[in-house]
Amino acid sequence: MLTMHCHTQLPGFTLQVALELPAQLSVIVGPSGAGKSLLLQTLAGWVKPDRGSICFGEESWFDQTKNIHLSVRDRRVGFVFQHDALFPHMSALENIVYGHRALRSDEAREKALVFAQRYQLTEVLSLFPRQLSGGQRQRVALARTLMSDPRLLLLDEPLSALDFMTRRHIRDQLIDIQRQLLLPMVFVTHDMHEALLMADYLVLMNEGQVIQAGEKHQVLTHPANDWVKQWLAEAR
Repeated sequence: MLTMHCHTQLPGFTLQVALELPAQLSVIVGPSGAGKSLLLQTLAGWVKPDRGSICFGEESWFDQTKNIHLSVRDRRVGFVFQHDALFPHMSALENIVYGHRALRSDEAREKALVFAQRYQLTEVLSLFPRQLSGGQRQRVALARTLMSDPRLLLLDEPLSALDFMTRRHIRDQLIDIQRQLLLPMVFVTHDMHEALLMADYLVLMNEGQVIQAGEKHQVLTHPANDWVKQWLAEAR
C-alpha cells in the first residue's frame, strides 16, 4: 500500500492530495494542468512537499514532522518519462545496461540481454536511439528502468507520442509486467479510454486535487459527481 497525504504550494498552483494506492496498477487521469506529473514527481522524491507524509508499506518516505525525506535512490523508484530520455551517444544495449550500474559489466550485460529478448529488442541492440522507432525507444527506456529492480514503477504518459498499434502493444506489455512481477505501478494519462483499459485502481484528478479514487468498477458504477460522469462518458 502506498499512502500519500501531502500539501505542496507552488507559484500559481496547489497540490493537495490524500491517496491510498494498492499494490496494483493504479492509473491517474485528468486534464492537462491537473497536477498528475507533479504527484508522480512527489512520489519519486524529486519534489518535497511543504507538509504531510508518504509511506510505502511500513516504510516512511516523507514525513515533515519527523524531518524524513528519502532520496529517489533510497526509495528504489523507477520512472519512465513521456519522452524516452535515452542517452543519444549510447547504443540500445548500453542504455539498458546503464540501468543497473551496481552490477559488474558482464552480469549487467547478461541481465540486459534477458530484458531485450523479453521486450523484442534483440535485433536492435547495436542501434542508437536516433535509429529506433518510437516504440522501440520506449521499450528500451522501460527495460533500462526495470534493470534497477524498482519497488515501484512510475510512468508519466509514456505512450502519448506513439501511434495507436504501438500504444496498444506497449500497454499490453505493461499490464503483463505488473501481473508477472507483482510490481506496483502508477501510470499517468489524460486519455480516459486508456485509463479504463489499464487500471485496477482509478484516480481522477483536477486542479491539484483528487476528485475520486477507487477500484475501477466502483468508479464506473458510482461516479462521485457530474465532472466524473463527464470524464467517464468521454471513454464510451
